[in-house]
Amino acid sequence: MIDPVGSAYPMRALVRHKAKAKLIEGIEFQDDCPLVDEDLLRDLATTLFQSKQAQDLYTQCHSRHEADEIENRFATELVETYKQIKQQEANPLVQLLNGLL
Repeated sequence: MIDPVGSAYPMRALVRHKAKAKLIEGIEFQDDCPLVDEDLLRDLATTLFQSKQAQDLYTQCHSRHEADEIENRFATELVETYKQIKQQEANPLVQLLNGLL
């Protein structure tokens, strides 16, 4: 079915792509360390897309611009959550507690 002219839907793949691009901005490439934890990013995206907030926002938009704004908002939220988790992983107390598990 063809969408009416001017309608668009936010695209989940674009949200993940935008989030990943934001995460790797300004990071130096390191051979021994992946730039982005793909598994973590995928899991966070899956959780976000299943949230009530996502279900409310993932509806038909009146324009591609409106869909792009929603994608950017979700990408920013993914980046913030990802960074918080990575910062906690680097916390010595969290590392100690994980070692005890």
